[in-house]
Order: sequence, then C-alpha cells, then structure tokens
Amino acid sequence: MMNVTVNLTRKDIAKIYLRFVYLQGIVIFLIMFIIEFNVNLWFFPYFALSKILMAACVATLIILFFMLLISISKAQEKIGVIGKHEFRIDEKGLYNKSQYYQGLHQWQMFRCIKVTGSYLLLIFHNNQKIIIPKRDFTSATEFEQFVSLAQDYFQQSRVNNKS
Repeated sequence: MMNVTVNLTRKDIAKIYLRFVYLQGIVIFLIMFIIEFNVNLWFFPYFALSKILMAACVATLIILFFMLLISISKAQEKIGVIGKHEFRIDEKGLYNKSQYYQGLHQWQMFRCIKVTGSYLLLIFHNNQKIIIPKRDFTSATEFEQFVSLAQDYFQQSRVNNKS
C-alpha cells in the first residue's frame, strides 16, 4: 500500500492532451500535407483533389485547436478534475479522495497503466485518465515504486479475472 497527494493543474491536463491527442492530429495533418504537396507538384498540378486535401489539412488543425481549448476548459476545479487529490493503492484498487469525490477504482476498471514523460496515467476502458504527476512524489525512487506497485496490482487483477 502506498499513498501520494497530488495537485493537478490545467497545465498538466494540457500536457497530457498534447502528448496523446494533439500529437496524433499533427501527424495526420503532416501526412495529408505531404500527400497534397506531392499531388500538387508531381502528378496533377491543377487537379481538384489537391484543393480538397489542403482544405482537410486546415480543417484538421482548426479542429485540433478547438479540441485542446475544450479539454482545458472542461478541467475545472469545481468538478474535481484539477486540484488536490489523495491517492492510495492496494490490492483492491486505487482510492481517490478529493474535495468533490471519494471512492475506489478497482483495478479491473483500468485498461492500462502507462508512464509518459513525468506522468503516471491510469487509463480506464472508456479512455478517461487518472493523471499522477511525478513531481508530487518526494523522490524519483518513490515514483518508480508507486508505478511498479500499481502495475503489479493491475497485472494480478487481470490474472485473477481470467481464472
């Protein structure tokens, strides 16, 4: 069993969003742009397909920008997304306590556990995430122990569900 107190900020939400969603959108945009550029230069200089692809590229960027704004604006302190959270893990699951929420997330509720950059992400089956920043641990070793213990409990729950 381990405990950690986390202070989640809008900046944390934006970083995670940029890493997962926005980066994928930029890759799609670049692929579409390269295709449009090649189509325009080499094959069909006056072909309408190049115009459609360019419009799709611009639309992709605009949509991604607004998705980022929406994700940051949804992360309001009054609904319990950002702010202070106390997490505790044991063999039953992850206990989450904040001003607006208190409960247990059983390990079976999670799809996977990832470490990305300086964040631990516990990802639910519906792709919602619990974000735990590394900075809120007293040391890097404590963070690694927390991650290792969470992954062990998660793997044990998967084995128990199969049997």
